[in-house]
Order: sequence, then C-alpha cells, then structure tokens
Amino acid sequence: MPDQGNMLTDMEFEEQLKSMGDRQLLEFTARQVYDHGRRIQCIERQNKRMIGIFGAAGTIIGSIIATIIAYFRS
Repeated sequence: MPDQGNMLTDMEFEEQLKSMGDRQLLEFTARQVYDHGRRIQCIERQNKRMIGIFGAAGTIIGSIIATIIAYFRS
C-alpha cells in the first residue's frame, strides 16, 4: 500500500508542474538534468576510487602471500 505522505507530496508536485509556464518548466527540467548529471559523475568517481583501493589492497596481499610461499619453499 503506498505511503499516504508520499502520495500527497507526489500530487502536490504534479500540481506545481501543471501550474508552471512553458519557460519555467523547461528551466526546471534543465536544472534537474544538470543536477542529476553532476550527482551521477560524483558517484562514478567514488566507485572508481573504491575499485582502485580494493585492487591495490588485493595486489599487496597477494604479493605478501607469494613472498611468504617463496621464502618457505627455498
């Protein structure tokens, strides 16, 4: 069952959109697209950083294990 608060908020938002003129609606849409694009870029950068961090950590751990194995074999 939908949340009553969200339903009212959605209805109010739709009413605001209907009351906007063409230029206001275009400006609102352009602003939303720009903001969402910036947020997506920020999220993508964070994901790349995390992948890099985990990759570096894995490489370091792998090299330590390989070194220990090589030490005990010789």
